[in-house]
Amino acid sequence: MPTRPRQPLNLLMILTDQQRWDTLSCAGLTACRTPHLDALAAGGVRFSNAYTVCHLCGPARASILTGLYPHNHGLTTNTDVMPEGCRDVRPGVEFLSGPLGRADYDCRYVGKWHCGETRLPTGEGFRGMDVAGYGDPYATPEYAAYAKRHGLTPPTADIRLRCMPPCAHPMAGIAEGDERGHQTCFLAEHAIGQLRECAAAFRPVARKAAALLRRAVVLGSARAVSGAAPARRIL
Repeated sequence: MPTRPRQPLNLLMILTDQQRWDTLSCAGLTACRTPHLDALAAGGVRFSNAYTVCHLCGPARASILTGLYPHNHGLTTNTDVMPEGCRDVRPGVEFLSGPLGRADYDCRYVGKWHCGETRLPTGEGFRGMDVAGYGDPYATPEYAAYAKRHGLTPPTADIRLRCMPPCAHPMAGIAEGDERGHQTCFLAEHAIGQLRECAAAFRPVARKAAALLRRAVVLGSARAVSGAAPARRIL
């Protein structure tokens, strides 16, 4: 009897920022409430012994998206923190959108990139947003269109904690204003729109939603939980 060809799998990667493994309530030791992530963990696999290849955002993200250790893909620090370091992933290093695109996947990218300043998603086989460097979704044309459509303005924030100089990015604070104006709601709506486009086109979708979440866990999997395995190739 002839075997039925396997249906290509849809791939969805959700990556949050500044979120430790123990901010998932399914991990047991947290005051955070993450019911949707707990449901995913209960119905799937939670890798409790996995770890990130680097404690810095940029190198860790680049490792997830290339399958290489930082010393192999070249982005060994956050470019906004150490400006004298490498500014991008090395030329010739391929992101996962390369092999997926050759397999006829429709690759989409939404949210924070932080894998360089000139090699951006839409130039690397993704469709979606380009947010260079550390990334500010509020400065994108996508946010401007979203805000206009809903009659919103970016929330104001009382910043209580910032990164160390020279970057001084806000780390924690209290936001005021319509919650729909916050980048979390904006990125969620934009990501849902991308998924619906892919579903309408009947093509496999590989998309990464990288929402820059600060105080509250809305949707995502902790970087420490979804970190790389101890091998040169992690894909």
